[in-house]
Amino acid sequence: MPSTVTNTLLTNAMLEINVNDPADAPAQTDSDFVLGKLNRLLDNWNAERHAIYADQFLPFTINIVTAAAGLPQTIGIAANSPTWTVTGNRPVSIEGITVILSGTPQARVNLRPRDSQWWQLNTVPTITSPLPTDFYYNPVYPNGEVWLWPEPTTAYAVQVWCRGVLSSLTQFATFDLPPGYEDAITLTLAEDCAGGFQKPVTPELRSKALQARARIFDNNTQVPKLRTRDSGMPRSQGGVGFPNFFWPTGGVVGK
Repeated sequence: MPSTVTNTLLTNAMLEINVNDPADAPAQTDSDFVLGKLNRLLDNWNAERHAIYADQFLPFTINIVTAAAGLPQTIGIAANSPTWTVTGNRPVSIEGITVILSGTPQARVNLRPRDSQWWQLNTVPTITSPLPTDFYYNPVYPNGEVWLWPEPTTAYAVQVWCRGVLSSLTQFATFDLPPGYEDAITLTLAEDCAGGFQKPVTPELRSKALQARARIFDNNTQVPKLRTRDSGMPRSQGGVGFPNFFWPTGGVVGK
């Protein structure tokens, strides 16, 4: 869609529920109220995977001083002094981390994502290695914690795969979003603001807003790939594996 000014979106949302006459500019207090609702809507959508239209592949470098101290790599906005700085907010989730090795051709190693149970069962969390093989992301706030295992001793470049975030907006900011988002945000915002202005949400508005959200959410929905086990191939072991001194790369989480 072409660039949009936030104030235009706010005005259109109010027009949907007849807060003001189209020929008149909204009162500033009304615009402030709707702007607050807008940023809360965007914040809520950041917590929903199907509301986010793109993934991010962010470049960072492993801080081996942090790792040697037995601490995680932290990720968040610059104001919170993380190891890895992002814009907008710390990731809700991290889908993958790739270590980028030097050399020609350039080789990449994908780390295995682990969960809190695996991390808790790790009997040798402080073992070291030049190259980590696994990671566990703990989405604490305001900085998320990325635990790399084994603790790396080489400052490799990494690429962190996470979903994007929708940034908060000021009243006269100019922004761009993919097709369908302006309508979905405007109509959802009108629904959300109606009660504050003591206006009814008409069946027509509710239907249009539902269809607009479904349009963008359907585009963002990721259907997982299915795999079947070939004849003669062994099944995965059940239970949760954990590392020990004899198997330094850890077990495999059975599904």
